[in-house]
Amino acid sequence: MTGVLYLKRHCQELIENSVSATRWIFSFVVILLPLSSLAQTDTVYFNSGIRFFRTKNYVDAIKQFSKAIDEAPQDITYYMYRAETNAIIKDYKNAINDFSKIIAINPKETAAYINRALIKIYARDYNGAIADCNQALRFDPKAGHAFANRGLAKQSLKDFKGAVADYTIAISINSRDTLSFANRGVAKNNLHDFKGAISDLDSALLLKSEFPLVYFNRGLTNLLIRNYNNSINDFKQAFAQRQAMAKARDIKISKAKSLADYEQILDELLIEGLTNDEYKVFYAEAYYGRGLNKSEKNDFKAAVTDFSMAININNIYVDAYTQRGIALAKINNNNAAMVDLNKAVELDPGNPVSYYNRGRLKSAMLRYTDGIADIDKSIQIDPRLSEAYLEKGSVLLKLKRYKEGLIVLNKAVALNPYNGGIYYKRAGAKIFLNDNDGACADLNKANDLGYTQAAVIIKMICK
Repeated sequence: MTGVLYLKRHCQELIENSVSATRWIFSFVVILLPLSSLAQTDTVYFNSGIRFFRTKNYVDAIKQFSKAIDEAPQDITYYMYRAETNAIIKDYKNAINDFSKIIAINPKETAAYINRALIKIYARDYNGAIADCNQALRFDPKAGHAFANRGLAKQSLKDFKGAVADYTIAISINSRDTLSFANRGVAKNNLHDFKGAISDLDSALLLKSEFPLVYFNRGLTNLLIRNYNNSINDFKQAFAQRQAMAKARDIKISKAKSLADYEQILDELLIEGLTNDEYKVFYAEAYYGRGLNKSEKNDFKAAVTDFSMAININNIYVDAYTQRGIALAKINNNNAAMVDLNKAVELDPGNPVSYYNRGRLKSAMLRYTDGIADIDKSIQIDPRLSEAYLEKGSVLLKLKRYKEGLIVLNKAVALNPYNGGIYYKRAGAKIFLNDNDGACADLNKANDLGYTQAAVIIKMICK
């Protein structure tokens, strides 16, 4: 029993700049223990458990496996199946207990240590998992799955270099170890070896072309390196494969007859890791990332298309509505932009950026009072949002409320003293208030901070 990792990437928008973070989660497949000969009564209970499993009635399946164990308490096969079924319903404590009973029956049963290690990873007992893998390797120094699971545990402890080393040994033992290639790619991602990560994920897909989680991970890696076209293609493939596999598996469950059928179904159920909605979230994010890239290049029409694709996939994607609204405003489609920014506020009323962007658009449409109301709301939610003070100060200057504007811009400078644009705008307020010396001081500061427009005004009014 070994595991496969997947990376979740979350993107958070602040005004028009994206920031990303990552976290890791586990899923696994099963390597079954050797089967023993089956006695008559326990076979009946065991087959009954299989029938319950076919209908996804895992609780009753476990009950029947337990009866089989009562009839043949020394048969490790029944413990193994009960342990795996417990793992499906995330009853890790009982799964661990079953593997421990196998070990009590046969203390040198290497596979039991390896399987128990993975369940311990799920239970977040990473050091316990490493201890089990080490014990398995004492009995069998070439147990590739022990190295693979130890790599998972080390990765969970953020020992990414150690994880890569273990996966590399696992691959040297079995050059067709798909999961170790896949997981080593994830570990390399955490070490920012993106080229190596892509290479390992490519190798995993060469060995197993129908592997949605690997496409998913490669899509995330491409997303991190801003290779949006490849990212979109990978997520598209991951989602399509997962849908097809789910439909095929329902048929397999209803027609399962042999133990081999049962084992294959367990493999697929345990390896999925992600729900359909989670696949959609990240698939949408690839379009979103490409849309941001196009916005950065001022290709706003193409950006709108990508943000629309993201919304079609994930219709509650707040940032996609926000960025599509901004892009629409850039191409002077203000009414459609307002619809999107209203939707962003509706979906996330506690997000100051949503109000900030809507306030900017209202001001651009000369709805200054409404615009200030939204900006004030954004400041109420986040009093340290310097961009909101800058926007409010700018609107107040347009309304010729110079003293109020100056007070607001002073706050913006205090919050962000390295933004040349704020000093430039405050200089305007001081000019209208006949504070020429103060205006020139601000203009020079703006120019020093790289706000080059200030140089023109300096030549005009400053000595």
